[in-house]
Amino acid sequence: MRLLTLCAALGVCLVVPTSVFAQDDTVPMPPPREHDVGADVLEQGPKVTAEEPEPAKPEPEEPAITAEPVAPEPEPAEPEKPAITAEPVEEPVTAVEVAPDMETGKTLVEKDLQAAEEPVAPPDVDTLKATPDADRPAEMQAPAARPVASTMNEVELAERVAVAREAYRLALQALKGHYVDTHDTIKLQWAEKELAELIGIDKYHYLSEVELAGPDLKPIASVSAADLLFREGIEFKDYPAFPREKRGKLKTALQKFRTIIADYPTSDKIDDAAFRMGEIYEGWYHQDYARAVVCYERCFQWNPRTQHPARFNAARLYDQKLMMRDKAVRLYNLVVQESQNTQHVDEAMRRLKELSARP
Repeated sequence: MRLLTLCAALGVCLVVPTSVFAQDDTVPMPPPREHDVGADVLEQGPKVTAEEPEPAKPEPEEPAITAEPVAPEPEPAEPEKPAITAEPVEEPVTAVEVAPDMETGKTLVEKDLQAAEEPVAPPDVDTLKATPDADRPAEMQAPAARPVASTMNEVELAERVAVAREAYRLALQALKGHYVDTHDTIKLQWAEKELAELIGIDKYHYLSEVELAGPDLKPIASVSAADLLFREGIEFKDYPAFPREKRGKLKTALQKFRTIIADYPTSDKIDDAAFRMGEIYEGWYHQDYARAVVCYERCFQWNPRTQHPARFNAARLYDQKLMMRDKAVRLYNLVVQESQNTQHVDEAMRRLKELSARP
């Protein structure tokens, strides 16, 4: 068998070159394809063994997530307002029914009427500073003052004046301290000048302590604090000073006497303080005869046995300064009946005769 196979192979070898040499003049043809072009079967390459590592496959990139724009919801369109013309409407005006508020159950007209009846609170200072008015300076943009009516009684009106004065003084002092801290010398001079003028002007006590206390106080106790105030008041009252300085001393004396009456109404110095206050008011620096006569009256009303000539002084003022002769006559009669001062008694009798002779 092997021999036969070898012979066949040799025969093939001899045949091939013969055929080749026989076709030297023809074009060589390519060997036929195993499969047609375009067929699905492909030639396989060498197989990969399990020992060889497979190449790493690239991970697919995740697509970037982008936020889709959200379209805004359309706002409800406001109803168009009718154009207002300047021409007058000739048609008769009819009553319009207004729907009430869902929360309060009141119409806008009822709300406006209720707001008009309610008292208006003064605006806050911070609110005014936040919304300044260009037409007014900054210091004028202050809360509205408390309403004051002339129908108020004298006590209420006088108290409003006293409170306003004190608030004015304290505000100036605070403003002065602010300019001291900020080293604003020019405005500091303004504040000091205004404060000095405020302290220096005459401020009338429309309701003094002698008036508010009434005629029924009784000097029944010895109070050391009141005694000290009275001694200090006498020192300021009798202090020898030039006219400009004297006025200030008298003001201090009045303040001490008023403090005795206000803070120590049972002290045995209240009648003495009232009489000294009358002398100051009657004096050249004040010449306030109405206030002086009230002080004299309180002196003998609080202490009918007072040693001060309060009755005579009050009668003299009613007679010569206030022209109230009926009250002067009554007090002159009391002087004649009760006074131990013969000079005052003689003067009172003389004036009683002169007044009685007049028609």
